[in-house]
Amino acid sequence: MITTLQTLTMSTPAFFVRCLVGVILLLGMGALWKLSQLRRLAASRRRAEGTGRTAFLEYLEGRGLSAEQSQAIYQYFQNCILGIKAFPVELDDELGRTVGICGSDVDSAAQDIAALCRRNVPSEVACTQDQTVRDLLDIVVAAPTTDRPSLG
Repeated sequence: MITTLQTLTMSTPAFFVRCLVGVILLLGMGALWKLSQLRRLAASRRRAEGTGRTAFLEYLEGRGLSAEQSQAIYQYFQNCILGIKAFPVELDDELGRTVGICGSDVDSAAQDIAALCRRNVPSEVACTQDQTVRDLLDIVVAAPTTDRPSLG
């Protein structure tokens, strides 16, 4: 006769496997949902005129960057968004939620963008994933220029 303790012991690994499979499925469905949301957002932005790339480039050029540097920075942000080719990035996009730059990646992004526009930013910037693309750009563009060659 199998006791209750033996039944629990034999079924525990199966329970954990089922839970693990469930968690993996939920994470996968969440990632697919996020991707579909970003695709819908990209499609709606492509239909709208006067937003996105033009406003982004004009903003940077108005802050003293060259057209080449501005274009390189725009492409940098586009490449951050996985799964959607040529995503129309806007200045008010949240770094974490829309662009996908989270945690310590914000500091890395600041360094990468600084290299593109020949700026010298500290290794840790006062910007978080809850802030916008514009917030990060303002920090980088306000930083002093450097003599290192531009990567753009």
